[in-house]
Amino acid sequence: MRVRFAYVSMAMMLLATMSVPATTGFADTAPAGSVYSKAAGHGDAPPSLAVEGVQAAVEPLATSVFDAIPLPPSPVSATLDAQGTSTLYAIDVAAGSRLELSLTGTGGVFDIYLFAPGLTWLAGTTAVAHSCMGGYPRMLSYDVPPDVGGTYYIEIFAYEGSGSYTLSWSIRPDSERARIDVPEAVAISLPFSSAITIPDLLQANELYKFYVAGGRRIQVDLSGPVGADFDLY
Repeated sequence: MRVRFAYVSMAMMLLATMSVPATTGFADTAPAGSVYSKAAGHGDAPPSLAVEGVQAAVEPLATSVFDAIPLPPSPVSATLDAQGTSTLYAIDVAAGSRLELSLTGTGGVFDIYLFAPGLTWLAGTTAVAHSCMGGYPRMLSYDVPPDVGGTYYIEIFAYEGSGSYTLSWSIRPDSERARIDVPEAVAISLPFSSAITIPDLLQANELYKFYVAGGRRIQVDLSGPVGADFDLY
């Protein structure tokens, strides 16, 4: 059985008080039996756990990775004909690179799962990254560890419904290119309010630093245009 679950944790971050987006995972069970899900966190507000549904594991999960389709040039358009079906792609990604995926779909709820090299069967294997909550586009960015380059496997799974989808992808040769070191942080004074232009849709960022006396509470608010996905740390 494939179980899709999510938990939401309210936490006090180092620089902001904010709600943490839902974290989603899945598990395939064999044989049948009880499934246990644990939510853990910290903070004053209790987390909430939601099990969205249980459905039969689909055949592609037990398929040999040697049956995976080489990932065509971006963008890739295809169709999933029924709920519970999936398409498996294979792509070679060098160590230290960044793989970026963006998925849109029509007529169904489609998820992305990314599996590491060295597999023969996907059954019982945990994805190294996934994107399966919220609306479209589904966004996934994965930094390949320095010693884990090789053939990665991308599963597009029809969690609900059926229809067509489009998968856009790119590989950045230097996974550290979009990161900013602490010495490069922009010094600001409080209170602070400013419009920020981030030039790259995926993984670009801005880093700020400011002085705060002890015993104070910091509130940070971030807003952005419709269709963008920005995070605050």
